[in-house]
Amino acid sequence: MSFLFKRKNWGFWYIGYHNESGKRINISTKEKLKTRADMVHDAFKKRNNKNLIPEILYIKDVQEIIFSFIKNNFTYGTLLIYKSTIKNLYLMFGYKPLKSITLIDIEDYKSKRLESISPVTLNIELRTIKSFFNYCVRFNLLYYNHLSKISQIRIQEIKLLTFSNTEINLLIGNISHKKFQQIVSVAAYTGLRLNEILHLRYSDIEVDNKLISIINAEHFNTKSKKNRSIPIPEILCDSLSMMFSDSGTSLLIDPNNYIFSVNGSLPYDKCYITRKFKTLLRKLKLNEDLHFHCLRHTYFSNLSRLNVPINYIKELAGHSSIKTTEIYLHNFRQDLNNFVSGFKY
Repeated sequence: MSFLFKRKNWGFWYIGYHNESGKRINISTKEKLKTRADMVHDAFKKRNNKNLIPEILYIKDVQEIIFSFIKNNFTYGTLLIYKSTIKNLYLMFGYKPLKSITLIDIEDYKSKRLESISPVTLNIELRTIKSFFNYCVRFNLLYYNHLSKISQIRIQEIKLLTFSNTEINLLIGNISHKKFQQIVSVAAYTGLRLNEILHLRYSDIEVDNKLISIINAEHFNTKSKKNRSIPIPEILCDSLSMMFSDSGTSLLIDPNNYIFSVNGSLPYDKCYITRKFKTLLRKLKLNEDLHFHCLRHTYFSNLSRLNVPINYIKELAGHSSIKTTEIYLHNFRQDLNNFVSGFKY
């Protein structure tokens, strides 16, 4: 029988058991949190109970173990990506044991998927497959990840799509639906992601302090799983103040209600908002390659042009890595142009 234990002065949890000769074996879970170590231990016990998991494992045998881990430790959106990707992998190679799926198979997977999805989306799936097999190793479902050398598709760098100042004002000025106008305004003046905006509650807005709080909750997690506070520009304060009062009279509002909702208990659907936004773009005859997320790109690109330090932009954007924020470094490129423009021998 196996058991969990923690060595003195060591941060990781270990699985201990005695083999057939009676020798004690210790295996690191590589986890410092007891809850995660328990999951590794459960997977270990299943792996060593031949009545539960056979020697030859297929995708269908292990996927629920991995999905459960993703559900408990990542956002719902991440779980959907895993489920969608592994479903596609199963449709092509579900008949093969996990350890028999090869890099050549993955090349076939690439060719097939590129018929229906973009290279960017395919790269997300490839990273997900690699991660899925890494978790299989972590949970002792595989001895090693033979897909660790999956190569991603090379993607040509494209120009970041943003709106001009004139286009931003044109968009906001041509929306008659009050709440939809507020959603677009919040995106344009704070850089919040659409999902973050739709999950705002009245209690998250502090007009007097000019702050919006993005807080993880039971049915919502930020992409980085970190809470953050976003300053509200003066021009947005008047619009947000109207949510709490009517002609100077304070409204009776449940602070726990969602702001952008029909009844306060359920936020608008993301697809509904993105479709309305695309319809607006067509109505105004703007570039149809633009989309709602470009409002976020526009805001942080403008902050970069105003010489806001990149580490500040990273915190406002809620990026886990500063490498993600570097796409907004317009000033860096402009400075390089200025430095070399007068160069001569």
